[in-house]
Amino acid sequence: MKEKSTTVEINGTHYQISRFSPYVGTHILMKMIGVVIKAGAERGVDSSAPAAENPNPEVKKSGAETAKAICSAAFVTGLDEEFEKYVHTQCLARVARIEGDGIPMPIANAQGPLPDVADDFGLIIRLTMEVLAFNFADFFEQGGMSALGGAA
Repeated sequence: MKEKSTTVEINGTHYQISRFSPYVGTHILMKMIGVVIKAGAERGVDSSAPAAENPNPEVKKSGAETAKAICSAAFVTGLDEEFEKYVHTQCLARVARIEGDGIPMPIANAQGPLPDVADDFGLIIRLTMEVLAFNFADFFEQGGMSALGGAA
């Protein structure tokens, strides 16, 4: 069974990250993959062509690294503003700061990040990427889109 949460450390502070519901995770991941594929097609990349030979085959990306790469590409290539806000809101809703007594305290509510983290752009981006990687790593470790019967 997959672990339901993990802990990451950023700038000396520990954060607990939990999983998306299957619906939320699928919605986010499929939309991000679609954005990356569309951007590639618009640049003339043939997604049906064989992938370039890995110049360093003994070094394989982990599922988390692949998830971060795809999600980063989706953010850079153009998620619409509404969906980008949805992703950040969903991600931050799954993060709690571990306080000194070991109690996890949420860093966001339905309106977005709480005031003590709202202005820390770097922290919000790093936490968003950690949540996405934690939630999508298993999908990529198990073959990603190719494991879905030859899709993509």
